[in-house]
Amino acid sequence: MADPDLSKKSLPDLIVALLCGHAARLAHSPSSEPARVAAILAELRRRTGQDFGADPHAWRDWFLSTYPLDQLQLQLAETRRRIQEIERRALRKSRR
Repeated sequence: MADPDLSKKSLPDLIVALLCGHAARLAHSPSSEPARVAAILAELRRRTGQDFGADPHAWRDWFLSTYPLDQLQLQLAETRRRIQEIERRALRKSRR
């Protein structure tokens, strides 16, 4: 299974996906493939030049210290991820 194209995703979306683990979906479509943690980490390293390993909290802390005014953007990404998860669960329930 190929990873989704992460190059067009925002840094907050990537960090939230990392915080949520490998099952996080980055696209807005329920049919999107989950991104693997390794692919998310590789994209974060490529874009930022930073390497905090697989520690999602270190990535989040770096983002908030580097872009302090973008905390709302990170919260929006997390809220959007939660809404998408609720929608996916509801869709699975309706198919039963």
